[in-house]
Amino acid sequence: MDNLVLDTTFTNEGAEPVTLLDVKGWLKIDVTDDDALLTELITTARQDCEAYLNISLIERTVTAFLQIGLEEMRLPYGPVKEVTAVTSIDGVTVIESFIMKYESFKAIDPITEIKVVYEAGFNGNLPRHFKTAILKQTAWQYEHRGDDTDATSSLSPEVMRQLKPHRRVT
Repeated sequence: MDNLVLDTTFTNEGAEPVTLLDVKGWLKIDVTDDDALLTELITTARQDCEAYLNISLIERTVTAFLQIGLEEMRLPYGPVKEVTAVTSIDGVTVIESFIMKYESFKAIDPITEIKVVYEAGFNGNLPRHFKTAILKQTAWQYEHRGDDTDATSSLSPEVMRQLKPHRRVT
């Protein structure tokens, strides 16, 4: 049996690391006509970057449903700040039967499916290269809206190249 991330949900999400003013400066836009669209694109760009990286670029609570078949697995959407609950899928608490080492999770008992709730994300100090990637992705989505492409990814090729060295595989 392999390690699998069955599902993840996010709550208590923090503020976007890139502002509308940042994006308008990046795109050299002086008018307010597309402010609502740009605000939506900022969130979409950040979510696309996070999905590719498997990293939380904003602070939030992550609930991950995991299937652990091997001894150890990395929690998705780190960096992990604090694990607040670990239960089996049926709700039985198993918080004593795991070990956290950095962001890896190791089950001691033969538990196959668990729910882990934890706080994740950067402490308001998102590295500049991630902010730049969000700016570039927002600009790419703004400039390519309505394009009918056969792209295999929602990320721009340039952003994908920039983020690839930072990508985490769980």
